[in-house]
Amino acid sequence: MTFRSNIQKTITQIFIPTYLTFGADVKSIQFTPQTVVKEFKNVLAFHQTVKFYDYIKPNEAHLFPVLWSIKPEPRVLTMSNCGSLVNLFNLPTNWEDQINALRSFFLRTGILILDIRFMPWTPYVLNNVCVQSDRMTLVDLALYSKKTETYIQTYFDKLIWQIKTYLLLRDYPVILYLLHIFLYLLWVLTDLVEKIQVSIKELVSRW
Repeated sequence: MTFRSNIQKTITQIFIPTYLTFGADVKSIQFTPQTVVKEFKNVLAFHQTVKFYDYIKPNEAHLFPVLWSIKPEPRVLTMSNCGSLVNLFNLPTNWEDQINALRSFFLRTGILILDIRFMPWTPYVLNNVCVQSDRMTLVDLALYSKKTETYIQTYFDKLIWQIKTYLLLRDYPVILYLLHIFLYLLWVLTDLVEKIQVSIKELVSRW
């Protein structure tokens, strides 16, 4: 393998990774062809993930990894391996139907995973969603909270719009990255405002 091909491979791994071995709430992730073994950094994220499976009905199980084993110490979960991270080149043709299936699940339960979005450093990869044999699966189940129907609908409307727009710009990386940076900064600002509003409500409720 030449130096140039090594560089190209490294760039591809950074900007279009097929999997990640780290996470905000995960200490380590080990992959085999059949399983993914996650060791969590804290008890809350571990228990939140286990609790998430209580929300899932049998006809919704295909939307999430199979939970094979639970080890409270040292906070380890073994799940099914659901393939590679979704990117703009491996999206199934019916990706929108599958995204809407996730929407229906969250509308029914009244909760929402808050990290279904494109990765901060690349507009090519959708975070926390994997694909295998054209089936998309949501794989990081720790970061969720109660949300209103309007909030969930708006969240998925924006996500679908963003995927469609990024697909149109997929082969124009400069424009795509400029748009991605703008949308990411907008998301950071919106998230900050939302957190401030929640903090103010909490303070008011204590008075």
